[in-house]
Amino acid sequence: MKTNTIETNLEPTLYDVIDIMNIGFGRLDGLVGRFDSLEGRFDKLEEKMEGGFARVEIEIRELGDRVGSLETRVTTLALKVDGVDERLEIMAHAFDIETVKIIDHEKRIKKLERVRFAT
Repeated sequence: MKTNTIETNLEPTLYDVIDIMNIGFGRLDGLVGRFDSLEGRFDKLEEKMEGGFARVEIEIRELGDRVGSLETRVTTLALKVDGVDERLEIMAHAFDIETVKIIDHEKRIKKLERVRFAT
């Protein structure tokens, strides 16, 4: 009996190597394209973040200016309140003095009326 033997060549040919290299380089080209796309996205994100940080910095400065303005106004109001407080104290003291005088005057009148009606 005759047997058919087919030789199987386990060694890759030059064409096999070139095909595999083309597939690998094709994949690398795809990866390079993806990395380029990703780099572009990161650049856009970086620009947005820098713009956002710049806006936040401007707003913080504006808030600082507004707080400074409020501090000035509060200081002015505090000085005015201190002035009003002093005036109120003076008026209260004067009122107390006048009240004492009125009470003393009423006491004198009562004494005079007692003396007048007693005689």
